[in-house]
Amino acid sequence: MSKKRSTAEKDFDLKVEGSYVDLGALQHKVLTSVAEKKFDDAVICLKDYQEKKKFYPGYAVKADRLFTHAEELVNAIKGKKNFPNLSGLSQSKQEELAQKCREHWEELKISLRRLKSIEKDLEIEDARSTLWVVRAMIFATMIIILVFVVHEAIISMGVPVKVITDDLLNMLWNLI
Repeated sequence: MSKKRSTAEKDFDLKVEGSYVDLGALQHKVLTSVAEKKFDDAVICLKDYQEKKKFYPGYAVKADRLFTHAEELVNAIKGKKNFPNLSGLSQSKQEELAQKCREHWEELKISLRRLKSIEKDLEIEDARSTLWVVRAMIFATMIIILVFVVHEAIISMGVPVKVITDDLLNMLWNLI
């Protein structure tokens, strides 16, 4: 029996598989895949997203450890959910496995949130550096315009400017 998918779900999958994936969509896709016991899909989503972001300066250094940890958590949940002869275990052991699954689930959510905060920090750093570049360009442009204005004033006034500057330099020389 094949499950019919809505247009919104297809669009969501295209958005996640496309080049403009945001971390919120990744987080949703990974957590949904884990909840639906599609663990391999969750790992593939994490690896694809990591691959797409690896060229962003500084991202790989800060986020690789979290991606590895998230994959380990997905695999740990998979191992506990697919534990062989789970029904043959005692009730306390089954509850212990379920508790560990919940802990891994919460830790996975935290790891994905940390990825989001890393991206936010890198975006802020990028904006700050862009602001510095824009300020430097404005400052350089103002200096160039000032030099042209002074140069033009000196050229247009000609000899009087030379006489005035010589007199000012002589007065300063005499004071010293």
